[in-house]
Amino acid sequence: MPSLLIAQIEPPQAPGGGDYYYRTYAPGRAMAEAENVYVVNLTAEHRLREEIVAAADVLILKNICDPDFLPDIQKRRARGQATFYEIADDLKAIPPWNPVHFFYRNIENQRLFQRLARVCDGLQFTCGRLQKLYGHLNIRNEVFPNQMLEELPAKTRIKGERIAIGWGGSHGHLEDMAEVAGSLMRWLGTRPEVTL
Repeated sequence: MPSLLIAQIEPPQAPGGGDYYYRTYAPGRAMAEAENVYVVNLTAEHRLREEIVAAADVLILKNICDPDFLPDIQKRRARGQATFYEIADDLKAIPPWNPVHFFYRNIENQRLFQRLARVCDGLQFTCGRLQKLYGHLNIRNEVFPNQMLEELPAKTRIKGERIAIGWGGSHGHLEDMAEVAGSLMRWLGTRPEVTL
């Protein structure tokens, strides 16, 4: 069986964030578990980007807004290599506290990401809402929900052991946390065995 190289390219971001884990790392690792499938995750500024773009059998461009990819997509199609665009956020409505808000607010960047989505072989989304908003950009589109690697086994709590609750959201979800913060803090006040 021949090998398959999948490359996932995205804008620079913190590799420890929720977006990277659920949209890039976990799906990439799961795909790489298949026999003869290899996955490379990189940012759009990677020094070997051109070589990887040329070599990958499948290329996934996540929220990319770079005109240099337009000729790459055309060359890849001529060689029979598939290129997909992923819209992982509502790029027309990035919240103002998000560091990329002003970048995607720029009308030229809006036009460019939509053009890239149109010229790719297919378009993928993180949820049905994004598919409804942007599905018209490419007739070949599909929703792939966020992925977790595997379910962790239930841990038996030892009497007296504290419970820790963590937040796995990215900087783009700060408003979500703010919305539940009051209720969460009130609940934590009634549960001395729980820490945040």
